[in-house]
Amino acid sequence: MQHLHRVKVSANPPRRRRRIGWALGLGALALAALVAAGVWALCHRASRELDERLLRIRRDVAAFDEQASAPRPVLLGEPAAGNAADDYEALNWAWGAEGELPADLPPEVLAEREALGSQPLSDEESEALGVFLEDGGPLSAAGVRVLARRLPLLHHLRAGLRRTRCDWGHDFALGSMAPFPDCLREVATMLAAHGLHTDDPQRALDAGLELLAFAQDFDRHPALIMGLLASRIERRGVQVLARALERFPLDAQQLERVEAVLDTLAEPDLRPHLEATRIEVEVDFLATTGRYLRPGLECEDLGLIREDEGPLSEVFMWRELQGVDHFHRLHVEGTALPFPQRVGIETRFEEELDSTTFMMAKIATLNCFPAEIGLDEQRALRGCLRGLLAAHRHRLEHGRFPEALELAADPFRTGAPLRYRLEGGRVQVYSIGENQVDDGGAGGDVSPGSNP
Repeated sequence: MQHLHRVKVSANPPRRRRRIGWALGLGALALAALVAAGVWALCHRASRELDERLLRIRRDVAAFDEQASAPRPVLLGEPAAGNAADDYEALNWAWGAEGELPADLPPEVLAEREALGSQPLSDEESEALGVFLEDGGPLSAAGVRVLARRLPLLHHLRAGLRRTRCDWGHDFALGSMAPFPDCLREVATMLAAHGLHTDDPQRALDAGLELLAFAQDFDRHPALIMGLLASRIERRGVQVLARALERFPLDAQQLERVEAVLDTLAEPDLRPHLEATRIEVEVDFLATTGRYLRPGLECEDLGLIREDEGPLSEVFMWRELQGVDHFHRLHVEGTALPFPQRVGIETRFEEELDSTTFMMAKIATLNCFPAEIGLDEQRALRGCLRGLLAAHRHRLEHGRFPEALELAADPFRTGAPLRYRLEGGRVQVYSIGENQVDDGGAGGDVSPGSNP
């Protein structure tokens, strides 16, 4: 007898289906609530930290203003009341720059501008001076013409150099931190060419010392471009002074005058300029979130368009600013190292910057490692100039240059001093430089001093 087995398949009861549906729904709601809470917490944290960052920036800017208004040593002549930045602005206008005529421009400067036809240096004039400064040798006819034509205006520069302070009127918010550098670079080039070309030792010394003072005023401005320009101008000043030691039999009083100015110079340092650059980047980022340094100033006032407003925009900017902080910290730590150690650090810095996911930081972060090499050259040149002064003091006292000389440390050689060389009645003080090759000073920027 055949038995049939029946299998009864029954569907889930409706009640059970409803329980599963409720559970899934509650789970989804709970998950959504957790996600919302997490997003809210992240947005709240980002907003709070952006507000705290704004307060810190205000403190940093106040510290820059306090530093800028602090007294500074008077390098040349008797100080006069006023602000050197005003003289530089007037000089910029007199040199041929466009813009509104300063109300207090002296009549003699107006006459000089009219005589010059309000024209900046031509390409031919700039090239003639540049070749002379870089390659040495006689100044070309075009260079002589431009010196004769432009030198009267430099009296206005000298007036600015004798001011008690230079207040640049920092304005991080509007980004006006690099005033007329092109004109003043031309002025410094002109002054350096004059100092190297003149046959008057006093004028040569004046030109070199004025360039050092000019550089110190520029270095007080926190913009990075102004710090780099200050370093370049100072190197020109040292070049002029070293050449004066080579060409003229300077007396003890003249040597002491140069030493007194060197003693007042601040140590070369790019960190304030890097900090100012960081503040500028942060201010630009905060403007896109509606925050700014001055109450009532909106992005529209600056011509900025906020395409993505709201909490998520703030989260994005908050994260990007963390990237700015990270690379700025690496930069400050790396540039503080001695030259030999910086070489490898710079490579790793560039590799990390190239591979970073911080999009804005990749755009906004500047590589200032090459600029730090410029500061090493600046330190080396100061040491070389001091060495030449010491050699000439020995010459005045003993009638000959010393056989050996104790010198400052070479920034390009860990634990080793600058090099001193006496050959054929001529002395030379030099650094081995970035290439780490001792070529006897053949490629150095400091000229040898000769025994008159």
